[in-house]
Amino acid sequence: MIKKSISFVLVSAFCFLGASTFVEASSPMGLQSINPVESAGSDARSQDFLQNSLSKVQHVINAHTYTDLFGNPRFNPNLLVRVNMNSLILPSEQSIRAYFISEDANYQNTFGMTTGHDFSLSAGDQATIFANASAPPLQTGDFVDLGVFDKGTKLNFFLGQDTASNPISNTPDEETVWWTNQLKNKDGAQHVFGIAIPNTNLLLMGWEDLSGSLFGLNGDYNDLFVVLEGVATPEPETYLILATFLGFVILIRGNKRQEAKVKS
Repeated sequence: MIKKSISFVLVSAFCFLGASTFVEASSPMGLQSINPVESAGSDARSQDFLQNSLSKVQHVINAHTYTDLFGNPRFNPNLLVRVNMNSLILPSEQSIRAYFISEDANYQNTFGMTTGHDFSLSAGDQATIFANASAPPLQTGDFVDLGVFDKGTKLNFFLGQDTASNPISNTPDEETVWWTNQLKNKDGAQHVFGIAIPNTNLLLMGWEDLSGSLFGLNGDYNDLFVVLEGVATPEPETYLILATFLGFVILIRGNKRQEAKVKS
């Protein structure tokens, strides 16, 4: 269903190659890398992911991808499984790793992150995960260790639209950057869907790199698939909706009881 399909035979071969650190050449928007990109299968943790988790990730992607009337694949998980990406807060201390899965973009995008309430990017910031989130240069299973984060840390991820295609990088405020928190996006649109992979500590993200005004043409959310390993399962969006609805019902009932007391 994805243009750059995953070859499990090729990917599994990395487990035994002991590949060295992957080198990215550019620094889009003047941002610096959080950590180097490591090759798929270059350590025991990565080998375990390739052998035991990658097929589960691909199954989830396929299960929530459909073909539209024009024959184009679109990733569109329903609300019952979709994670609320607006606020990713760690419930405990976590060691987090980001794995590149695949991409089906016409742009050369940049993937990165900030923490807390920081949604600003400045040249020199250590915020890049995959400077060029394209395949090539990336291969399925390439990864970056993001570090160990304290309980209560808020994670913010972003996608820089086509920021890796220009060898002379612009500053962040001159580029189009989409965040996991849609309230921070200039088009107000949601640019990422998230799904927790069942029975794992994996969170799958599917990104859309086009502006919300163009979603009707190509809102496929498969421009980049990334998996976060070590993230405890966040609440699905449907739970948030139900909680809001129940709160509203309780508020109305409370007001009615108060009115009844006043009348009596």
